[in-house]
Amino acid sequence: MSLIYLQESDIEASFLIAIYALNMGSNLGKNCDLSSVESIPLKITFSMLNYLSMEREIHDEFYQKIRNEYNIYPDSLSLSEGAIAFFPLFLFYYGDNSNLDEKLELIKNDYFTSNTNLDSWKILIITINLILQKQLKIDNIALQIVSFLEKYTLEELEAIKIVEYLIREKIYLTEAEKILQAKIDNHELGIYQALYSFLCLPNNIPMSLSRSKQFTHKQETTRILTGFLLGLYNGYSSIYSFVNFTYQEKAFEQIIDQFVAQWRGKIAQ
Repeated sequence: MSLIYLQESDIEASFLIAIYALNMGSNLGKNCDLSSVESIPLKITFSMLNYLSMEREIHDEFYQKIRNEYNIYPDSLSLSEGAIAFFPLFLFYYGDNSNLDEKLELIKNDYFTSNTNLDSWKILIITINLILQKQLKIDNIALQIVSFLEKYTLEELEAIKIVEYLIREKIYLTEAEKILQAKIDNHELGIYQALYSFLCLPNNIPMSLSRSKQFTHKQETTRILTGFLLGLYNGYSSIYSFVNFTYQEKAFEQIIDQFVAQWRGKIAQ
């Protein structure tokens, strides 16, 4: 598969829809303010986004700052929360898989226990790659993920196969939720509930987010991760038909532009 450059509009949409997803409820269809973010994983996300808009490498001093500022210690974040916190890293190392694997191992050592399995992150990252390359096939996600893996185990693919089954068979959300909760570890549940929500209705942001809000477990992480994927898939032009954002638009756009410019410079090296 050929590498397609990151598009500023898609990256911006991804973060904005994630914020919108977090503030769903009484704010649905109203203004959302980026400055009101209270979620610790999302706070880390924006710290990392800002950092990577200025640097092409993350140095250990940054990780130490995050650990101290947010009191992060091994296993204080679930894998689903970690996927939110380090989402900019997944984007920044798009097209640079060997270095991404190295960075993920460092994150695992710093923020999770030594026996933590990052398979769910791997599945999410491959889905992101498929979206960025405009090659995602909703009805054949498991097979597409296999094509990205040099080696894999059936256990590694079990969770995404469950998601694919729920979508293919058009299982009602309440029943799908029961199946996901019975089959998937609680620490990873938000990731797979988000993949399910996104893949069910990838072209309908309001409906997809409304469905993600109906989960009873890991609802916040599910909504945010669903928002990330929907924004990447649908892009900036899809946002303002249903929500307005109150934020320092030019400043935020500049951070996104710098983030993408740093990625392009890194890839061109």
